[in-house]
Amino acid sequence: MVTYGVLGALLGSFGFGLKLSGWQKTISIAAGAIIALSVFIRWAKLPLIMGNPFSAFSAKTITTLFQSCSYAALFAIGLFKGLLPCGFVYITLIGLVATQDIVNGTLFMVFFGLSILLMMFSISMVW
Repeated sequence: MVTYGVLGALLGSFGFGLKLSGWQKTISIAAGAIIALSVFIRWAKLPLIMGNPFSAFSAKTITTLFQSCSYAALFAIGLFKGLLPCGFVYITLIGLVATQDIVNGTLFMVFFGLSILLMMFSISMVW
């Protein structure tokens, strides 16, 4: 949730900057086109041209941190796991630019993280 909150603050302030510069509508249309294109690519089962270069770095770092048994290492693992590729997070972050506010962006992503936490907890209790 810390990672999500920081990403929310960054993209909320980015959206505010876009609003001030007059690019908000253009970026919103482009983001919608990217989301529609990604859905089409998944629906048509087309091969992806590029991957996420950060995921390999993040996975290697998480593996290294798992070997260290400390609370700081566990916290760092949580921070890196927030950056792993996830379609729901990407779509939420793209939509987050529309909030155009640092506080609303941060709160939106923290509550998004809480909802994921509740879902994961519920699944673990039922499973």
